[in-house]
Amino acid sequence: MDLALAAFCRGDRLGAPWESNGTNLRTVSIEDIRARARTYPQGTDESDIVRCWLLFLTGFSGLPVDDLCLAWCDFHTREHRPTTYGRTWRDHFATIAHLRRHGDFTLEKVLSISADRNSFGNGLLSLVYPVFRFARARGDDSATMVEAFGRLTHDHPTARGAARALHDLLADLVVGRDPLAHEPDRTLSPAEFVARYPSNVPAAMLLRHARYHAARATTEDELLCACIGMGGDVDSVLAIALLLFTLRTTGGAAFNGDIAAPTTIP
Repeated sequence: MDLALAAFCRGDRLGAPWESNGTNLRTVSIEDIRARARTYPQGTDESDIVRCWLLFLTGFSGLPVDDLCLAWCDFHTREHRPTTYGRTWRDHFATIAHLRRHGDFTLEKVLSISADRNSFGNGLLSLVYPVFRFARARGDDSATMVEAFGRLTHDHPTARGAARALHDLLADLVVGRDPLAHEPDRTLSPAEFVARYPSNVPAAMLLRHARYHAARATTEDELLCACIGMGGDVDSVLAIALLLFTLRTTGGAAFNGDIAAPTTIP
């Protein structure tokens, strides 16, 4: 598997036992983190999205983008595990199942319902790197494809902006450019950062938190302790932060490997 994608899943798995209702600074050691590392061996919804996506590609990767989007909605609804999916995803799965039962399953209908739902949560960010990776491998415009898949569930301008910002950051990192070296928030202490950005749940705030940790850390252990010690939606933030950190510290070299479905999530 792509090493950066494996880092994303590892971040989800390691962060899951530490999720809390809000940010709350505390000291967490790497030994504490390792002691809970197998609490969620399959990870949460972030890892399950990756698992479903990689399985999906084994049978549908050659479709045109619109057909690919619709097929993904159906596949993800049928194949996802009953794990910790948020409300937007649960509503989406129920919607797709309903449309399939009643013969109204079209891309136009899915997009209209997504626009009505208008979610600005962070659920779409889990698909950004997998779709980016696939689009680049296929020779498609990755920004266009990332937006197409994001709008299936999260059509709020803030969510779309966060997905595009993550895409653009990835586009730099995979070719060895490092915009995180100039991250403006990196000079803030954790207490100052949390005071300024107390929530890490909405998509834009999750990305801000992930960028902060990926920009400041010099080792993976340092990133794990800092991110988990900040609390909140830890699994989601840590998945993105560890993805960014891995691409950053390898100069983009982690953007490689087989994208075929693994038998287990790393």
